[in-house]
Amino acid sequence: MNIRKYILLAPGVLIGFVLTSIVNASDFEPPAVSEFLMAQDREIALARSAAPGRVSNDATIMVLKENGYATVIEGSNSFVCLVIRSWGNPTHDHKYIYEPKLIVPECLDENAVKTILPLQIFRAELGTRLTPPAEIEAAVKEGFRSGRFQRTQSVSFSYMLSAAMSMGDSTMPAHIMIYLPDNYDNSTVGGFPYSERFIIVEGGADQPYIAANIYLLDKAIEPVFN
Repeated sequence: MNIRKYILLAPGVLIGFVLTSIVNASDFEPPAVSEFLMAQDREIALARSAAPGRVSNDATIMVLKENGYATVIEGSNSFVCLVIRSWGNPTHDHKYIYEPKLIVPECLDENAVKTILPLQIFRAELGTRLTPPAEIEAAVKEGFRSGRFQRTQSVSFSYMLSAAMSMGDSTMPAHIMIYLPDNYDNSTVGGFPYSERFIIVEGGADQPYIAANIYLLDKAIEPVFN
C-alpha cells in the first residue's frame, strides 16, 4: 500500500487530504494508449494555452503520439510547450498515473527544457508502453543515478496558465511552476506566507527537485481551437 499525505494551500484556503492507493502488478489494468491521444490541432491549441501568446506563439510545440512525444512545430524562442499526461505526475501519486482525463498544458523555459523536459519525455515513453507505476519510478531513479537526467542546479520555471488544466476529477488553478534545487525550501525563496498564492510542492524520490507554485487565479488562458 502506498499512502502519502499532502497539504494543498491556495489563497485563503487550507485543505488537507490523504491520497491512498493500492497498485499491485496483478491488478494493473491501464486504459488503452488511444484514450490518451487527441487530434493534433487540438493538442497544439491546448499546449499554446499554457502561456501568453507572446511566448507560446513562437515556442516549439510537442504533441503526444502512440510512442511518446514528437515535435510538430519548431519554434524560434527557447520555450517548449506540450500537454503533460498523467504519467508526468510524481510516480507516488498512483491514483493519477493512468488517468486519461488528466491534462496539464505546460510551457517550459530554457533551463527547464534541459532538466525537466527530458524527464517528461522519458515518462511518456514508458507511459505509452503502459509500464506499471513502480517500474516507471525505478527507471526514473536509475536515470538520475546514471546521469541520464540532470538534477536541477538552478532556478527554472514553466507557465501553466491554461484554463483547460484538469486532474481528471478536479480542475487545477492557473499558476507558474518554479523548479528549484532539492535543497531549497520556503525560506530560501523569501518565506512567502502560503496565503499569498504560494506553495512549495515536495519532490519525491523520483523527482529530485522542489516545485514552487505561484497561483495566478485571475490569469487563466482559454485555449483557442480552430
